[in-house]
Amino acid sequence: RGVLFSNAHASLANCAPSRSSLLSGLRPDTHRCYDLHTHFRDTLPHAITLPQAFRLSGYLTLSFGKVFHQRLDDEPSWSSEADLAGLVRLDFPRRRGNTEWAAEWRYNQYHTAAAAARRAELRANGAAKAHGVNWGMPLWERGPETDPHGRRYTDYTLASRTIRAIGRLARQPRP
Repeated sequence: RGVLFSNAHASLANCAPSRSSLLSGLRPDTHRCYDLHTHFRDTLPHAITLPQAFRLSGYLTLSFGKVFHQRLDDEPSWSSEADLAGLVRLDFPRRRGNTEWAAEWRYNQYHTAAAAARRAELRANGAAKAHGVNWGMPLWERGPETDPHGRRYTDYTLASRTIRAIGRLARQPRP
C-alpha cells in the first residue's frame, strides 16, 4: 500500500535550498541558498531553525542521516556536547556541526558487500582521497538480490539507529 502525493512542491529543485527552506521557514529568495554549496547562515546568521527552536526551548536535538545538506549541517540547531554529558551513547548522532563526517559510516554510502569492496578499492588506489569519499560509488542502492532483507540499506540502517536512540532517549531525564 502506498501514497500518491499529487500536489507536492519544493522551494527549489535542489536539495540544500529546499532543506534550508523547510528547516528555517524561509524562502530561497530570503535565505539566498540556491545551490549545494551555500549555507543559509552566510546570509542569515541569526535565523532560528526548527530544531534550533526546540533546542532553545530545552529539548535535546539530534539528527540521524541527512537533515541539512551534507557538509552544510547547522551547529546551532543541535544540542552541544555539554547538553549530552552523562547520556548514554546514541549510535552516531550528528551532534555538533560536522562531527558525523569524521566517522567511518556515511548516511549515503550503501552498505552492501559490493559497495564495501568498491570503497576498499577506491581507498587502496587513492581515488577516494583525491576525489572525495563518495566518488566512484554507486548512485543508488541495488535491489533485493544484493540484500534480500534490506538490512544493509541506508534507510534501514538509519531507521534502526534512530529507533534505538529514541528508546535510549526515552529513559533520559529531559525531553
